This record gives sequence, structure tokens and C-alpha cells, in this order.
Amino acid sequence: MELIQQLRRNLHEDQNRYARQQTSVGKVGPIENFELEFLLVRHETHAQGINFHGEVVPQFEPMGQLLREALASPQSEFRRKLSVFRRDIYTVTVWVYPDSFEEYHELKRFLHDLGYSIAARPMNMGVPISVSPYGTRSSTQ
Repeated sequence: MELIQQLRRNLHEDQNRYARQQTSVGKVGPIENFELEFLLVRHETHAQGINFHGEVVPQFEPMGQLLREALASPQSEFRRKLSVFRRDIYTVTVWVYPDSFEEYHELKRFLHDLGYSIAARPMNMGVPISVSPYGTRSSTQ
């Protein structure tokens, strides 16, 4: 994810500032109309270093395209972005809220028909997408 890469670059470039502070908050982005708001916590032992927790925050509502529009046209933003990822090595991870399971199943069929692997991350309503070094890798279904 580009936001995580930008966070890592910022940590590396400004490591002296982060090393002096016990906790730091900030944000990176926007990238594709999303920001990553983060909290960094420095641990006293060198082995633990700096840990972070972040939340992916949209810049505006509504976001993106309707699913039917995204899937219908080969020129849709979704399909253009998807086309740069090789089907044999990438898994598409989809965060799914309870009100979107029907759309998820439609997206899953579409991606499988194109040869992509897909993983679902069920989410509770209102819970933002978050990242941390302690997350788990997506496994395909």
C-alpha cells in the first residue's frame, strides 16, 4: 500500500525527530484521496524500536465508483488500477462492512472470473480500516 510506503519513508527521513519523542502523531498522504493518520510509540529497549498504528481516512464522501460502474467498463478507474497487478502473485483484499456483503459476493465472482485471488476482511459498521506491524497477511478464498 502506497500510504504505508510513504509512512516508512517519512520515518526513515525524520528518524532523529521520532527517536527523541516517546509518542508522535501525524499523517501521510493524500494518495488517491486517502490519508493515513498514525500514532507512533517509541519503546525504551532498542529491540522494540518504534511501533505504529494507523487508520486509513477518506478525504471526501462519497468515495470511488459504484460497484456496477467499476465492473462494467474496462476503462473504469477500478479496472485500470487492477490491471497493473499480476494475477499470479497478488491477492485482492476487500474490507467489507455488514451492509455490503451482497456487493462483495458480486465483486468476488468478477475477480475470480478474471483469475484474481481474493481475501475478505469483514468489518463492523463505523470501524475504520487500520494498519499496524502486527496485522496479518491476507489469505485467499
